[in-house]
Amino acid sequence: MSGVRKGGKGLRTAGEIIEDILKKDGVSQSDLAKMMDTDRRAIHQLLRKVQDIKYSKFEEILDKLGYEITINRK
Repeated sequence: MSGVRKGGKGLRTAGEIIEDILKKDGVSQSDLAKMMDTDRRAIHQLLRKVQDIKYSKFEEILDKLGYEITINRK
């Protein structure tokens, strides 16, 4: 899973990456909300924000979905 948008037009946001994971894994926003102990509306707003998600929140969501962040040299 690349951090670059399809078509090479800039980096994807954390919200876009999370949405891709949800789709790939067949997890709904409601499912994620239950994992995060919040409601679906809060998840929807978090993923749709114009501003990017804080790193700590991004890491927490990925952890709940069974993913982790790794950094590799190009």
